[in-house]
Amino acid sequence: MAENSESSSLRDLLRLIFRRRYFFLIGSALLANMLLFAGLSWSAKYTGTTKLRRRTDPVVEKKHDQPESFETIKLTLREELIGQRALENVVEQLGLVRGEPRDSSGKLKRQGQIVKDAIVRTINEGILFVWEVRKERMDLVALSVTHWDPQLAQDIPDRLVDNYISIVHEQSKSNLTVSLQHLQKKVDECKVRLGEQTNIKIAFEEKHAGMMPDRPGNLHDRIQQTIADLEREQRNLDAAKLTLARLESRWREADTDKTTKEGEPIQEIRGPNPELKRLKEQLELFEGALETATINRTENHPDVIALEAKLAEIHEKIKQAPAETVLQKVYAVGAEANRYIPEVASTSVEIKIKKDAIERLTERLNRLNGMMSNFAPVRQEWEEIIRKQVKHEKELDALEVRAAKIREELANEVAGRRIHLEVVQRAKEQFQPSSPKLFVILAMALIGGVGGGAGLVFLTHSLDRSITTTDEASEYLGLRVHGVIGEITTPVQAIRRRTFSLLIIPLVGLVLTLMTLTGVASNLLRLKYPDKFQQWKDAPVGYVFNGMFSSDDD
Repeated sequence: MAENSESSSLRDLLRLIFRRRYFFLIGSALLANMLLFAGLSWSAKYTGTTKLRRRTDPVVEKKHDQPESFETIKLTLREELIGQRALENVVEQLGLVRGEPRDSSGKLKRQGQIVKDAIVRTINEGILFVWEVRKERMDLVALSVTHWDPQLAQDIPDRLVDNYISIVHEQSKSNLTVSLQHLQKKVDECKVRLGEQTNIKIAFEEKHAGMMPDRPGNLHDRIQQTIADLEREQRNLDAAKLTLARLESRWREADTDKTTKEGEPIQEIRGPNPELKRLKEQLELFEGALETATINRTENHPDVIALEAKLAEIHEKIKQAPAETVLQKVYAVGAEANRYIPEVASTSVEIKIKKDAIERLTERLNRLNGMMSNFAPVRQEWEEIIRKQVKHEKELDALEVRAAKIREELANEVAGRRIHLEVVQRAKEQFQPSSPKLFVILAMALIGGVGGGAGLVFLTHSLDRSITTTDEASEYLGLRVHGVIGEITTPVQAIRRRTFSLLIIPLVGLVLTLMTLTGVASNLLRLKYPDKFQQWKDAPVGYVFNGMFSSDDD
């Protein structure tokens, strides 16, 4: 039953509209045209968009070692870009309050301030701030301004972004200058600490001269090498003593015809000067000591100076010592015994050289053992001094590198070469309004016309008291209907109806159609082609004829 009732009411609705179709079409067309022409008075607005890209700036994110995070900068970006102060500055720069009354100091009076506040509110209502990209190290912001003046819609977002870049530019120069001064102060302090630590190192070297090998392993290797050399020399000395004892025994056996040593020797046995060999070994020892001392000492160190003096003395003795010397004088003895004299003399010299070498090696071993016993505490203190000095040197290098970088960034900022702020897109010149939309106007005209026509049909139907159907007659009169007599039309009425349907209705439809096309064309030209709309508005007939002739020429 409900479905039948709904279908019946729908049929009644369509039947009612069809019965009054002319009234419905004319009413709908009139209302649609009213809305179309009302759309022409809808104030057009233009939207200009400027895009700003901001990258993180690690050089100026630290002020006095207190980091200013990029997220903190993001929180203030909106206020600095489109805040009340920023908008007031733009209003002043664009001359929007030029001519308003001002006092002697140039400040706007009350009336002028009211006008300025109204302009700022109007601009603020048309601002759209959008984060197109929002990442950890980079942001992309789109700033759109909608205004009825196309020139202001283009100038305002550009000017807001330029002002913001100028403000950040000045802030960056100030922050970089403060950071550079702060870093320079820290560099000077670090240099003082490094100088003090260097003096401590020099004093330690003077106090512990010759007791600072590179590492215990090297010292241990030197001790083991000295022990090996000492054992080798001791074996050689023992062998030389055995050889000498054997030669002396044979010499005594062969010396059966002994004579007294009288007069000049009959032979002098010459050979390499043993003193020269000893001096050369001593020279080698002191050169090693000087090389070890110069590792951790300066040339002006007392130990270095003493070693150099000793080396100079040894060099002088080597120059004065002869290459050969008399090793043995031979007097007249038995012929058989003379054969052993050179060998005995040579072996005696060799034994003396071995003893001297053992004595030097023993002295060196004692000195190395003393260094090893005192190595741990001295080395520990030395490593702590070196560690602190290296720490100060690294700190100074890092501070100087950062100061140089900030100095370079400050020079680039002054020259305007830094690109952490960049205008990606400037607002374009505004030719077409962004509001209202043609589609919205046409949709409002269509929906409003159809709805208004239907409303007029129902209104006239509700006000009409005439009976048009048998059901209405039966309902209103309370009588049963037995038959229906058709409408009797006179010839005059027939002519009038035919004239109405064949002449007046088409003429009205043509007029309404032309009005509708005119309204659509006017809105299209106004929103899409403002220049052509101005020509159409000034001389519509001439515009149409010009368009027709230009089309024919084409």
